[in-house]
Amino acid sequence: MKKVMESAEHIKRVADMGLTIRYLDPEQYSIFWDEYAETVKRLLPLSKE
Repeated sequence: MKKVMESAEHIKRVADMGLTIRYLDPEQYSIFWDEYAETVKRLLPLSKE
C-alpha cells in the first residue's frame, strides 16, 4: 500500500481530487483508529439532543 501511495501517478490523482495523502503503518493506524473511536463515542450522544 505504501508503495502505491508514494507513486507519482497516485499522488497526482489524489491531488487532482483535492485530497491529501497520509500513510499510516499498521501501528500508527491502530493508534489513529483507537483515538477516532473515542472521539466518536463522546460525540455520538450529542447527536441525539
